[in-house]
Amino acid sequence: MFCSQITDMPDLLNYEQALAHYNNTKPIRGSDIRPICEGANGRRKKHMQICKRITASKQRGVVIACRLYDTDLLEFHPNGDIFITTGEWCSQSSLHFINALLPYGMWANIQNRKAVLTKDETDYESFKYESFKVKPERLEYSIGAGLTLRHVQGTNKWEVTKHEPNYSYKVKRRVMYLKMLPVRHFITECTAFSKLYDLNDRTVQDEFKLRRLPLLTDYDVLKDPNHDDYSEIVLDCLQYSYTEPDYWARAKHGAIPKFDPNKIKDFVRDIVKFTFAEEIFERVEVDGISKNGNEKYFGERR
Repeated sequence: MFCSQITDMPDLLNYEQALAHYNNTKPIRGSDIRPICEGANGRRKKHMQICKRITASKQRGVVIACRLYDTDLLEFHPNGDIFITTGEWCSQSSLHFINALLPYGMWANIQNRKAVLTKDETDYESFKYESFKVKPERLEYSIGAGLTLRHVQGTNKWEVTKHEPNYSYKVKRRVMYLKMLPVRHFITECTAFSKLYDLNDRTVQDEFKLRRLPLLTDYDVLKDPNHDDYSEIVLDCLQYSYTEPDYWARAKHGAIPKFDPNKIKDFVRDIVKFTFAEEIFERVEVDGISKNGNEKYFGERR
């Protein structure tokens, strides 16, 4: 089903309301499925259910779970906690389902391919008649393997009690500079080689369009101009930097492909970062969700 069909959801803010909704929902005949949605068409949405889970832990007791397909995305606990997770499905459908049940002032979305819960902490009452002065204060939490919400007694606010810390990988500039020094000549030589090709020639264009993949990405080759594979990695770098103009630039202004000098630098920087990721990056805990994408350098280069 599409996320646009996540409608007719009940307002569930605590364990008592979730338990009452579970008890008032009749299971579909011949099964234990209890559709969570209300209204005339609610019972047709069998993929969205409300379930009761009896846990082994005495502290958790009987948990009311809100399920999308085969994944329990929200759990209401007897102590008042709400546990949120995306399971293994960081999808728009999962987040729409979670948003339909979250308390006011919170929402879940995807940032940098991660599920993120945003909580609005803005004090709107202080600027009741001067809304233009309001400065939004929002906290972001990575949902990851799950986080727990707890209601603050006597208020309409919620706090996040358990969550995965937000980490960011930041570059140690001095280390990066030292690792780049031995391969700077490669950037200069690639830029010089790129000026020798006539990209008006369709044969030359096809040569870079149809070159093999994956690219050669060996740091030792970059350092040594006498290496047997040096000429090969130069061609791979030029292929990486080869940029086609868009349709309008080609049609109206007669633009031709080019070798982007910034992409030549990015090609070399990526190899250096993949090769020395443990030395170049330091992991620091941050308040918000990291958007620099540096965690990719700790995986396999693709």
